[in-house]
Amino acid sequence: MRPSKRVIAVILSACMIFSSAGTQVQAGNEGQPQSPNIELETSNDLQELEDAVEMEKEPALEEEQIPEETKNLKENADAKENENTEEDKEQKTGNSREIKEEIKEKEVFQAGRSMEEAIVKEKTQEEGTLKYIMQENTYIQTPGVQNVAAELGETGKAITGAQLQYRNITTGQEMTVEAVGIVENMVRFTMEYNSENQKGIYQLERVTWQTSEKSYVADLKKLGMKVVYGVNCQVETEADDLLVDQNLLEEVEANIVTMDQNGRTVSENSVAEVLEQAKAAGKNTFSGNSFTRGAKNMVIVLDPGHDSTHAGARGNGCVEEDLVLKIATYCKAELQKYNLVTVYMTRQTKSCPNGGSKVTSATCNAARVEFARKKGADVYVSFHLNSSASSTPRGVGIYYPNGNYKEDIGKEGKGLATEIYKKLKALGLSTWAGGILIRNSENNTLYPDGSLADYLAVIRRSKEAGFPAVLIEHAFLSNAADASSFLSSDAKLKKLGVADAEGIAKYYNLSLKGKVSEITSIQSRNSKKLRIKWGETAGAASYQVYRSTSEEGEYSKVAEVDGNTYDDKVKEGVTYYYKVCVVYAGGEKSAYSQPYAAQTLAKPQITKAVSKATRKLNISWKKVENASQYEILRSEKKEGKYVKIATVGAEKNSYTDGNIKTQKNYYYKVRARGGEKNGYSDYSPVYSGWAVKKTKIVKVSPKTSTSLSIKWKKVNNAYAYRIQRSTSKKGKYRTVATIKAGRPTSYEDKGLQTGKRYYYKIEVRNRVDGKNGCSGYCGAVSGKAV
Repeated sequence: MRPSKRVIAVILSACMIFSSAGTQVQAGNEGQPQSPNIELETSNDLQELEDAVEMEKEPALEEEQIPEETKNLKENADAKENENTEEDKEQKTGNSREIKEEIKEKEVFQAGRSMEEAIVKEKTQEEGTLKYIMQENTYIQTPGVQNVAAELGETGKAITGAQLQYRNITTGQEMTVEAVGIVENMVRFTMEYNSENQKGIYQLERVTWQTSEKSYVADLKKLGMKVVYGVNCQVETEADDLLVDQNLLEEVEANIVTMDQNGRTVSENSVAEVLEQAKAAGKNTFSGNSFTRGAKNMVIVLDPGHDSTHAGARGNGCVEEDLVLKIATYCKAELQKYNLVTVYMTRQTKSCPNGGSKVTSATCNAARVEFARKKGADVYVSFHLNSSASSTPRGVGIYYPNGNYKEDIGKEGKGLATEIYKKLKALGLSTWAGGILIRNSENNTLYPDGSLADYLAVIRRSKEAGFPAVLIEHAFLSNAADASSFLSSDAKLKKLGVADAEGIAKYYNLSLKGKVSEITSIQSRNSKKLRIKWGETAGAASYQVYRSTSEEGEYSKVAEVDGNTYDDKVKEGVTYYYKVCVVYAGGEKSAYSQPYAAQTLAKPQITKAVSKATRKLNISWKKVENASQYEILRSEKKEGKYVKIATVGAEKNSYTDGNIKTQKNYYYKVRARGGEKNGYSDYSPVYSGWAVKKTKIVKVSPKTSTSLSIKWKKVNNAYAYRIQRSTSKKGKYRTVATIKAGRPTSYEDKGLQTGKRYYYKIEVRNRVDGKNGCSGYCGAVSGKAV
């Protein structure tokens, strides 16, 4: 802390949680719409910005320089894949004329007081006590929000209103924002930044506030305090002026560091102690070449470079895009053993994941980084193999971000590259180009703050997206020794992937927490429920169950249970993927289990239940995927008790029930069984059917010399009667007529041969839900035409 400051503090308190956005107004021009910020337009503006911002440059380290003899060694597809384009540069250039027109049309929110009221208040304002003022961010990238917290006046004197005046020192524009939340004498201000037009360096000027009695003002300049931040450009500021993390407002109790008139600390808590509390609350902090993580899940995106469309290098029987896919897959498998880690891959097959031959490699790479951004990536690791026109170069080299623009990302990338390099070096790989190195733009592409950008597109785009990327050149496939020793088998490629994972785990302090409980089975409990079961782990306080609809998709927590089973309600016909992890008494969690896929057994659908013969009903249904058998249940009442009457194999989808009475309704339902632990589906909807009884031929008598009259008994609820004839009792019968029910139960069979004997039999047919059933044929009866 600087002794010249009268008071400075960090407040991190749940009582300061406010959600509504603040209002920004143009000071001194009431009612005149103005843009909060405009682009630089003159050399004087540029000079003022340069004076306000001290650009940090990466020191020239010997280990970061590519040796002269290896400057032209990388002659493979990486150059084309990662080179910057001119359109990237053009996107950095604004059109000042268009911006001016936009400014004329852009409205700002107006303050809830007139300029006359402001003047009156200013005349009656007294100099008040500013106990502390803290800002959340020193750098904001649009769209973004700045939060400022302050404690004003005397404790116990409630504040009724407060305003923060601040200035864009790039443009000279002055603004005022009303407090979005007030708790006694603590206030918070919020400023929103949604447009590139708001770019600039901002400085807090003064705070005014009102009580029921008076109005007060605190001028930061008079207090010897300079609180500045940048929007879409970097600015240096004292650590004392930074509110550590907005989330801490919700997680850590108030900790105030104040100073007396001689600059000595008054309170018991120091800034260092507050930062330790921040770490305990789950925040990330840097310390040299290590990274301390809090208790949050880390998202790691692995990028196997190139693909079958945008091919990589070849040499000594090695194909770059194929081998790096294997290395990345091994790396992913190893990383999944660690606690609180989610791993994604930009591609999992040889194919281009973003359009194939329809897109360039540059477009594909941009889409890969965008994929990582949408997944909430904490780091992006790109896998490559090196190549050279000469067969001499060999060894590992890892590119990391330069120190421009977002300095912390450069530091994080360098630390990560160093740890991965150490692990790969331990495998016996020699060192290429110092082991870790940066590569700056060669066509003067710039970052938004005007500093020189990184050359490699995935590193540059990742930095702009807010996370570090490193690009690993594992070995030279153009070197026979590297190819033979490190790339010639899956076992050797696995060593590279595991080393990468160990380097990542080392830098981010990942740890293997306890035994992973693997899922042992997932049983279909009905068509909308899955029972997940996993192995028990000693010392487990509970287990968390996660679910996704794709193996590589995002997994959401669906339950936390004490036992080792969980019934999950799901949709029929959808494949789900599950993971579980162990939660210990202290809140620590194990790594996630391997993904386990499952799907419920679909509900069968009965298609018919038709009379097959006297006292027989045939039930048919649609087959169910993954079923191993079907259970058939029957009841004599639709809402009655159903009894299982049969189980048939999956190769069948029908069953004939031969234990029934004719002319009586029976009700059926079917369910599928199968899958793990003999799971089961829901029962099918109930389907009814009845067996029609046989008829009896009463008489076959001559009608004419060439015809016979056949008469039979009527059957209730019959649909039709089918009459068949043969010239011998056991001969071949053919249908001669079908008589619909409702007509006389007789038929004259004409065109017969006089004096010849004919045999007749009749089958009764019924009809249920549009499906025809039958009774079976009655006994044959004969007659002669005479």
